Amino acid sequence: ANAICPGPIDTPMMDAITDHLAPAAKMGREDFRRVAVAKNVQRRLLDPEEVAHMVAYLASDQARGVTGQAMNVCGGLVLS
Repeated sequence: ANAICPGPIDTPMMDAITDHLAPAAKMGREDFRRVAVAKNVQRRLLDPEEVAHMVAYLASDQARGVTGQAMNVCGGLVLS
């Protein structure tokens, strides 16, 4: 089995997380989002398609030798 470990993705779920956590951090929505982006090495949120490409790859014959992996698709978040 393989696992895909996504970072922050520009989706409605990210908006909901931001709306939930921003008040607790005593920040506005945009300020909270800016902080989340600043912690990412690539300084951006990922597009959902970037994760979908990894899913397609792992489901393809090209990845038949890949097993037991946790694939980070996070824009470098794990490096910060």
